[in-house]
Amino acid sequence: MNNTDGSIVGYKYFNFTATKDKSGLQLLLRLIPEGVDGTIQVMADSPWASKGGKLLGTIELKSDMPKESTELSADLPDLSQLTGKHAIFFTFSSDTKEKSLCILEDFVFK
Repeated sequence: MNNTDGSIVGYKYFNFTATKDKSGLQLLLRLIPEGVDGTIQVMADSPWASKGGKLLGTIELKSDMPKESTELSADLPDLSQLTGKHAIFFTFSSDTKEKSLCILEDFVFK
């Protein structure tokens, strides 16, 4: 809840040894859109590239998406280069300030 522009949600730790050198890796993210255009960046190790974070993928949200539980996917080609334990961060950005982009429900790597 309250995933507004500039919000960061982090999860520690995931072991990515099994994904090494695999192709076609994706993140499936279930959320409830809240009627705001924006993006969710999927970052590894840090939510900021300037502090060692690696952008894995991006999910676009549109204001006209139904406000119901929705599963969105993001291709994560660079995930195959990670091995061992890493933190994952979702960073939210939007031109609409002070309004939540979505409610996160769950996610899975596939």
